[in-house]
Amino acid sequence: MFYLSVPFHGKDSRLPEVYEDLTAAKAAAEAQAVYGYCVSDEAGDPIYSPVGSFTASHILYHAKGVADHMRIHGYKYGDADQNPALDKNSENPERLVSCDRFCGWALYEAGFTAHQPKTKGLPLYFPPNLEQFLIQSGFTRIEDPAEVRPGDLIFEGNSHHFGPELPDKYRDYPRHVFINAGPAENGLYYRYDAGSDTRIQTVQPMIEPIFKPEQGRPFRFAYRAPEAPCENARQTISSKEASATPSKVYFSPVITPEKVLEMYELLGVTLPGNVAIKVHSGEKGNQNFLRPDFWRPVIERVGGTVVECNTAYEGMRNTTERHRQLFRDHGWMDYCKVDLLDAEGPDLVLPIPEGKVIKENYVGKDIQSYDSMLVLSHFKGHPMGGFGGALKQLSIGCASSYGKAYIHGAGVPENFWTADRDLFLEAMADAAASVMELFKGNIVCVNVMKNMSVDCDCCAVAEDPCIADIGILVSTDPIAIDQACVDLVYACSDPGKPHLIERIESRHGIHTVEAAAELGFGSRAYELIRV
Repeated sequence: MFYLSVPFHGKDSRLPEVYEDLTAAKAAAEAQAVYGYCVSDEAGDPIYSPVGSFTASHILYHAKGVADHMRIHGYKYGDADQNPALDKNSENPERLVSCDRFCGWALYEAGFTAHQPKTKGLPLYFPPNLEQFLIQSGFTRIEDPAEVRPGDLIFEGNSHHFGPELPDKYRDYPRHVFINAGPAENGLYYRYDAGSDTRIQTVQPMIEPIFKPEQGRPFRFAYRAPEAPCENARQTISSKEASATPSKVYFSPVITPEKVLEMYELLGVTLPGNVAIKVHSGEKGNQNFLRPDFWRPVIERVGGTVVECNTAYEGMRNTTERHRQLFRDHGWMDYCKVDLLDAEGPDLVLPIPEGKVIKENYVGKDIQSYDSMLVLSHFKGHPMGGFGGALKQLSIGCASSYGKAYIHGAGVPENFWTADRDLFLEAMADAAASVMELFKGNIVCVNVMKNMSVDCDCCAVAEDPCIADIGILVSTDPIAIDQACVDLVYACSDPGKPHLIERIESRHGIHTVEAAAELGFGSRAYELIRV
């Protein structure tokens, strides 16, 4: 068996798609070489880099991660007082970055952490500068532009273009630096570059000419990383997450009602007592939600009660009367018991003492009538959260009408539509944590990657699916199952995936998973078991 993976990150870095044929695995890696993907064996050991160097692939992977972070968090072009690689938040409140500091940051994430100064970072000229750092780190200088490869840092131009304010002794230093990500079409090249606000705000890698002598930016030289695993190579997950035991996530590419039941039974988990079955009823007019007949076999097997809560915005689900009628219209009541948890108040308030943003969660009071929960989620995009899966079902889905506004507003219901996006996402993680605590872990999650639009089932007018169906996943860990779904989207070869990825990234959707993992009720590390 062969896998797409990130070099030097071990078994946990394997992406879910499995290839029995090495040639097919290599072709998949070559199609995504600009993102740093390689081929690994079953042990997670890298065996093939499409750019000819595992270290180069490793650098490209982290360059993509840093570029996405800068864009999502609204970084601006400028001269940061502190090295952004060492301090991404408190001491860089203006979120400034430049081409040289970006390259240093990507190398830091790739494990080249020694000799990185906290003040200023690694500029092109004033020492300690970027070139000195590369020499100290064992990089090889490349003088011939014909020899540059993906993963190389390319220096171009002259600093005298910066004007008279630059001291004479620095005027012959390079003007610009970027990370080469390999050839594109028509003589152009992919690159990771933070040389302007436009570049920082663009989804990378970008495609440009690799050299621009007509703009005063001739090739000066390049530097290539040593070909050896870096002992300090960093995971993209926190040390707390890295120490967590990987959660088991079962995956099948077959999507049928019978397969949902089979996957549930495969877990070998018996949900105790009175079981709440959390679904999304589907807004009137929405064409993508998963109908009750799709879920019927597993609902009947569990023998629980379908539960939902009213919404906090206009539509056919914002009052108990309308919502119950919609359940009838959509066929749920033909063979399911249905309980609107917040049909009658007052709300049940769940404490969240360790919450990042909110310290309490308002849920429908009837939730306390249940001993366990089966979370049936339709994985797809979302206009505000980037994507919706198990974590959204546990948080927004279980919240009362008031609770939904409270979460969306990051603790201030009046800020429903205007709250800071990251605070909203962290509030969702907080709310999900409180529901997990309520049920003491007696929760099973099923995510179905089918009918995947960029829009949620909450939308009466939604875009049609933009990506082919992928499969069914089941787990007892809502964090791991959502992370696995996101990874499957990135790993698939469907031509429509950039549209869904743009929705996820533009809303910083993965931050909900990040925040949830930091709260500790699950893990982003997972073992994907193909059925």
